[in-house]
Amino acid sequence: CFQGLVANQAAVVDYFNQRGVSVIFLFRRNLLRQMVSQLANNHDRYLKQLKGKHKAHVHTKDEANILAKYKPRLNTTTLMWSLKQADDYTRKALENLKSVRHITLYYEDLVQNRTVSYS
Repeated sequence: CFQGLVANQAAVVDYFNQRGVSVIFLFRRNLLRQMVSQLANNHDRYLKQLKGKHKAHVHTKDEANILAKYKPRLNTTTLMWSLKQADDYTRKALENLKSVRHITLYYEDLVQNRTVSYS
């Protein structure tokens, strides 16, 4: 997700700062859940289980039930390495953008407190 940023960090930071861009980072606190979510999303991207269409976010209980049938398999041999790599990649991207105006939000916090206004 940060590939373009990591590869071109100086140009991206300059572009954002020159144009007054504010960045919103939305992360999951639980990297394992993030990994499972990405695997499930990729699975549906290729199979298009919802009437031949891929949806990253479902809108009905029926759609959720269809997608919930997929149980991703994790490679336990490389799991810890993959989680550490994802964490390091995220930290590097955040470090590269520290001079850009930004806010960091966590998915779990947004889901737990639906009454909070982030305006």
